[in-house]
Formats: sequence, C-alpha cells, structure tokens
Amino acid sequence: MSSQESASGRRFRVAHPFGRRPVPVIVVCLLVGAFLLRLPGITEPSIEQRETQSALLARSFAAGDGRGLPAWKQHVLEGVRETVRPIEPPVLDLLTAVVWRLTGNESFWFPRLLSVLSWLGGGIALMLIARRVTRIEGAVTALALYLVWPYAVWHSRLFMPDALLVATLLGAVLAVIRYWEQPSRSRLCVAGAISSVAVAVKPGIGLIFLGALFLSLAVSKSRLRSTIVGGSFLLYTGLALTLSVAYYIYGTWIDDFISAGASTRRVTPDLLLTTAFWRDWWNVVSYLLRFPQPQPYLALLPLAAGAAGLALARRGLPRAIVGGLALGYLAFALAFANYTSTHPYYSLPLIPILSLSIGILAGAGFDRLDEAGLLQR
Repeated sequence: MSSQESASGRRFRVAHPFGRRPVPVIVVCLLVGAFLLRLPGITEPSIEQRETQSALLARSFAAGDGRGLPAWKQHVLEGVRETVRPIEPPVLDLLTAVVWRLTGNESFWFPRLLSVLSWLGGGIALMLIARRVTRIEGAVTALALYLVWPYAVWHSRLFMPDALLVATLLGAVLAVIRYWEQPSRSRLCVAGAISSVAVAVKPGIGLIFLGALFLSLAVSKSRLRSTIVGGSFLLYTGLALTLSVAYYIYGTWIDDFISAGASTRRVTPDLLLTTAFWRDWWNVVSYLLRFPQPQPYLALLPLAAGAAGLALARRGLPRAIVGGLALGYLAFALAFANYTSTHPYYSLPLIPILSLSIGILAGAGFDRLDEAGLLQR
C-alpha cells in the first residue's frame, strides 16, 4: 500500500488497494492462486487414517460384486465391507470409485481435486455473503483469508468430506440470507432444499449452524415469535432434515450399510463439566487457527480480530449473520464436545466465520479512511 505527501504539506492519502482493477478480476486471481497453492503433492500417497478409510470404501465400491476376482481377493473384499462402512453419505467415495473403475488407476488426485474445487466453490458463496455484511474491500479480505488460511489450505485438499461440508454450508447460508432479504414460500423452500444437502454431507452438523442463523435473522427482523408460531422455522427445519433422515432410514433399515458407529452417542454435553474438555477444545482450536506455527497463543489474534469485527458489524442483517453463525459454532462445539475437543477439522467452519468477521473489521478500517478523505480513488 503506497502513500504520498505534497510539498505544500497536504495530508497523506492512501492509494486504493484495487486501483483501477475490476473486482471480478481480483476474485478470479484469488481463486486461481488458491487452486495452484493446493496442487503440489496432490498425487502423493496418503498418511492420513481418514483418507485411508475413504480409499478403502472407494476401492470396495469400484470392485462391485467382486465377480471375476480370485477367491482370496473376494474374501478380503468381504472383510473390508464388513469392517469399513460409511457414516456420512459416501459422495466423494462413490465418485472416486467410478473414476478408479474407468481408469484402473487408484490415485488420490481425483478425490482431492474434488475437495479443492468444493472449497473454492465455497469461496464464491462466501464472497456473496461478505458483500452483504461489509464493503467490497472487506469482502475481498474475507475471501483471501478463507482461501489462504494455512490449515484450510492443507485440509481442503484431503480425501475427506469436510471441504464439501463447508462449501455446501456456505451455499445454504447464502440461501437462508436470501430468504430473509425477501421472505416468500418459494425462497423458503429453496433455502430448505439447499440446507438439506448441507445437513446431509455430515448428518446433523450443518443444521446447528443453519438453525442458529435462521433464528438470528428472525430476531433481527423482529419476527422471532411469528417465525416459530407461524411454522416457518418448523417447515425449514423439516426440509433441511429430509435427506439426512432418508439416508439414515435407507442405510439402516433397508440396505444396512451404515457403520454401527453412526448410532453411538455423538452428542456429549456432559463433557462440559470436565476441565479436560475445555483444555482440549482450546488446544485443537488453537492448532486450527495458528497452524503451522507452534505457539498456541497466536490463535488469540484471529479470535480477537473476529470479535472486533462482530462488534463493528452494522446492526440488522450484517450483525445477525455473523452473530448467528458464531452462536451456531458455539452450540455445535459444546453439543459435539467429544469431537470438537479431539479433531481440529470438526472446527473447520470456524475459518469462514472468522474470515467474514475479520473482513468486517477490514471494511470498517477502509470506512475510516474514506471518512477522513485519506483514500485515493
């Protein structure tokens, strides 16, 4: 960022960060750069246990009924299918199985590429959301943070469903916001349908975020009571749960392919009474936010910036969006305490939430420069 001062003593004026470059070009450059950033090593063998599980599922799907295989391979295939079963809908696994069967090459590049493209698609939705809560400079800041946050760069290229979860969640957030911008039955159904996909990617998780957002926006419109009593929230929730319920019924009672681990106790609020949960939750969140740096307290910087952005958000829609998502994350983290205190990637939605909030903080800074007449155009 450059500055200049005339010989007559005029005030410093800060050059506009975009100059004459159109914003769509900047957004495209950020997306392309983020894509290239994730390519090195994308074909390398995996050392991640969760990727290995996904690969085993994809291999078993690609093998089909196993006809034509030697007897010992059929025996191994049967053992894999008994021990390695999906919990969430195996979307990436099935798509990968198709490609592996067609190409005969069981490389990790294809499912990892799908994860990368999912994360970038989520970036487009994030940009559209950010434009509703801050000025264009802040929105671009939010997008850049979302795309280059170190942990997100690493995790969004793994053969795991989390990048797809975040992408569909952001798409559902945008749909919910559009409903509240101009409420109608058709927009509510669209929001419910898109939310149903997001909730089904990792069944149940997305609903906590989206439910908190929906109610937060209702409060901002002074329509909380009518939303609940009138049935809008009930209809939205029912639509959002449709695919998850259908998946569970089919995979448990009809075809019986879902892992037995899906029915184990996943909601564990009792852990909140233990000091170990709070310590471990901080450890995994700090790892997520400051990766790859080893100093845990570096995570306080984005958390403080995010809190400042929330405080500076305009009343109404902007504050309700960021506040609702933040409350959704807190509710999720405390309800699924056993997972959020042991797996950093369960807190991956915190990255777009903080990116949005820090974008608001950046936008407020540019507002101050504009008000002081210090921003060149």
